[in-house]
Amino acid sequence: PDNHNIPIRCDYTELLQPEDLQEFQGDLKKHTPAERRKLKDEIKQLGFTAPLFLWFDTTAGEKTHKILDGHQRLGAVTELLEEGFTIADNDGNAGIPVIYIKAATQEEAADILLGYNTAYAKISTDGLVDFAQRFNLDIEKLKQTKPLHGVNFNEVLKKLATLDSEQRCCPPNQNMK
Repeated sequence: PDNHNIPIRCDYTELLQPEDLQEFQGDLKKHTPAERRKLKDEIKQLGFTAPLFLWFDTTAGEKTHKILDGHQRLGAVTELLEEGFTIADNDGNAGIPVIYIKAATQEEAADILLGYNTAYAKISTDGLVDFAQRFNLDIEKLKQTKPLHGVNFNEVLKKLATLDSEQRCCPPNQNMK
């Protein structure tokens, strides 16, 4: 396998070249250099796992190349392309995977964009503990690679340590007689 190819691991409507895509959100969000590096590392490790969402203008009845979701991923993958990486699907077709989201006006498209960036739910400590156990995740690695906003990783590690010691002490499926 080519270590400099970023595999596309998602469904998409079409592949577009980065230079054909248009920013829509402006300076709404920014990455720090450390956050950008982590995103690039994740893309190199996992591939391109989610398409960019572009605006389909239903009033004009046409696809635009304006990005509703994926600005940061595009920035990261553009830097990787400049560093000599390629991005292609299993058939060797190169480009950025995109899908289209329908909106009648620029204002509606902006509202949709903000919806993608609104946290309606937060990851809870107990929820992450359960999730980490279910999928055997390395919390120390997550702490370094995934900036899960609002998560107190030290609290998660404490709970996992407590659960581990309880399981060593008292295995769960013992029948009490």
